[in-house]
Amino acid sequence: MVLLYPYTLLLILLIALVILWVTKIVTYKRLAIALIISIYFISTPLLANLGLLFLTSQIEYNKCSGKGSTAILLAGGLNYATKSENDWNALNAASVSRTIFLASQIEALKIKKVIISGGSGRAKKEADIMKNLLMSFTQAKGLSIEVDNTSKNTKEFANYMALKHSNSHISESYLLITDDWHMLRAKKLLKNSDISVCPLVSSNHYSPFSFPGWFVPQKSALVKFELVWHEIGGILFSSI
Repeated sequence: MVLLYPYTLLLILLIALVILWVTKIVTYKRLAIALIISIYFISTPLLANLGLLFLTSQIEYNKCSGKGSTAILLAGGLNYATKSENDWNALNAASVSRTIFLASQIEALKIKKVIISGGSGRAKKEADIMKNLLMSFTQAKGLSIEVDNTSKNTKEFANYMALKHSNSHISESYLLITDDWHMLRAKKLLKNSDISVCPLVSSNHYSPFSFPGWFVPQKSALVKFELVWHEIGGILFSSI
């Protein structure tokens, strides 16, 4: 699905235009200029932060204290496949930061149960590795941990929760732990499965406006924009 990312598509189109231009098959000067400008803005923090601001502004935040005793921890992905659940380096930065954040909130929010979702991996799934990491950071007594190592994305987890929710006949609100850029789509997918959640953002990626910082191309800005693009596309796709 990498080809669906905007930067990759624009770059491929730009290369195609250059080839057509050099071979004199056809010239699209205006389109080429527009593509160059688009690549420039996509590579700057401007569009990334504006898109992130839009995503976070749509989230209904409220105090999660007393909203429920069960937390949902969503995985962020793996750096590589591993055979050991003790290999924390296999977790990407998002998975690690979300797990550590949850560990810091368990006692304060009186969390009694954690549902960890992450089905990526081979011998050891990311949810199993995150469970091991969480247990190493918390000494909370009586904490129950449920592992969903079958769901490979948020939509599959929403279906998993819908099945679990309908079977349990229990209506409760869950504490949802994920990044700011992912929270809106995750919350919407769970809501579509009649799962009520209170958002607990594990990390904030929005950078306040600065000049000329917001207009200087940066690799980190490109990564952030593609995350935002993926989330907005997912929200639009799920609403069709």
